[in-house]
Amino acid sequence: MKKGEATRAKLIEGALQVLLKEGVFGATTRKIADASGQELAALHYHFKNKEELLFAVLEEVALILKRYLDGELKPVPDLVKCVEELITVAWRMMEGTRDLQILQFEMTFYAVRRPNAAWLAKKQYQGLVEQYESILAERQPNEIARSDLEILAQFIIAGLDGILVQELAHPDEARSSESLKCLNTAAQAMAGQILTFAEPKAS
Repeated sequence: MKKGEATRAKLIEGALQVLLKEGVFGATTRKIADASGQELAALHYHFKNKEELLFAVLEEVALILKRYLDGELKPVPDLVKCVEELITVAWRMMEGTRDLQILQFEMTFYAVRRPNAAWLAKKQYQGLVEQYESILAERQPNEIARSDLEILAQFIIAGLDGILVQELAHPDEARSSESLKCLNTAAQAMAGQILTFAEPKAS
């Protein structure tokens, strides 16, 4: 890794640590530079402003969570069972990375509130949808319309995010467990419906 790339990576990592501790509004460029072990001038050299650095962190968080899912999920050659596997593993990830989940929510809304940066929140969300869509499509024996998988992925993400926000605001393990069962039942029903219109892949 070149020196400039290494410095940029350190700044992003330092920013991530400060954001996890202080939140978006408490993360000053001075605190980020100190946590990164870099001069403030280096931060301004690699990022034209605080927002640009924050958006780089948002992308990094998305990559961290993507790697987790990719590493933990096993491809299941049955769409209905794949839904259950995805929901189970994704929730386990959410429970184990709550600080990152909160930061992702916070930074997404921070981006949405800025007209010139709303594209990044959209890009981050679309990347998540595409990841879930790819997981659902992998090793399936049937030809499934991408639009159907996209809707299924969006439904699963919306359900998981809703349950997580509820759990963060008012923790209740029993309620969350029941909500996950309901989400799984509904998502599996959607998957079953999708399969009724799917055709076997050509050999």
